[in-house]
Amino acid sequence: MIFSNISDRVEFLITFGEILEEHSYGLFFSLLSCLSAQDVCKVLDTDFRQDNYTRRAILRRLRTAVETDVLPCHINLFQEIVTKFDILTSKDKRRCATFIGMLIVYMPINSQKQAILKFLKSKSKMTQRYAIGWIHSIKWDCDYQGLILKIWQQNQSTELAHLIINKCDPSILQEHYCDLSKVVQKTPMYNKLHLKIAPYDMSKVEAQKENNPVTYVYLMTKLGHKLDTAEAVSVYEKVLHMEGNTGLLIWCFGQMQLWDSLMKISGMPGPSGYPFSGRVVKSKEGGDET
Repeated sequence: MIFSNISDRVEFLITFGEILEEHSYGLFFSLLSCLSAQDVCKVLDTDFRQDNYTRRAILRRLRTAVETDVLPCHINLFQEIVTKFDILTSKDKRRCATFIGMLIVYMPINSQKQAILKFLKSKSKMTQRYAIGWIHSIKWDCDYQGLILKIWQQNQSTELAHLIINKCDPSILQEHYCDLSKVVQKTPMYNKLHLKIAPYDMSKVEAQKENNPVTYVYLMTKLGHKLDTAEAVSVYEKVLHMEGNTGLLIWCFGQMQLWDSLMKISGMPGPSGYPFSGRVVKSKEGGDET
């Protein structure tokens, strides 16, 4: 069938039928590629009842288009599916969220903000989680902060803690320090939390010295501070006794350019119980002494 009328082509693809295998998927995608951006938007069923292959082809075609140029038809489609999200079934909401998540990165800031605020204000934790995930990839807006902190009071998840540490003001991190530090204690975000707070409150960094000496030295390194020779050796001995990460500690001492400390440490036992020094010393008899 050859359709010279564009509306007939759009209608043909809308009524294409269920796609069950890759060959038909490839054909459908290629036919989509023959349409304008505006007509591709018309093919998407915004009630998300199309099969997986069909949605995948449309999503792929839309991504290719918006990566090049975002047109009014794309913005209108985005706003339509955001508006319809609440009336969809749980299954269809997941499908809709996939399209929103792909498009939101390319949308105008006002469209992004409207969508994020709508989802953050939802009573559904899953809907809130969609917004929390999307915020990482778009421009931050201070209007998000209050809603995010309100959610934090009810759901102190690692995902949300990461977002707060990455995006919120240092004053907010100080205010919620105890809860945030507990949630991210065993993740790399623990260090980032302290690095963001440090310019305003070094006491949180200093507090790591007793029980988390490697963390303390790492933070001091990233902040551009140095330890004196005696303190560095003392910390090394403590970490060795605690069976901590001596490798990271030694790296930090190198970044601090603590030559004297490293030379002292080189003659001390390492984690294996042997000195670090690998130099070979010649004996008087000509043999090797290690």
